Amino acid sequence: MDRNFPQTRQRILLSLRNFYEPTDKAVFKELLLRASKLEGRTGSRQSTILFQGDFSEPAIDAFLNKSL
Repeated sequence: MDRNFPQTRQRILLSLRNFYEPTDKAVFKELLLRASKLEGRTGSRQSTILFQGDFSEPAIDAFLNKSL
């Protein structure tokens, strides 16, 4: 709702103060590598959306360098 916009905007700005790209990329990469090792990942929604089935480390690096 429009009445919540100022408060929502302030929350987003406050949360962005904690963003540090090198650290956030490293953490996200580690999470994706761990996800790639989970059982039954073939055809999973995550691999289809992010890597179209390729959960290799080079594919993850390419995704992170392109996206963030």
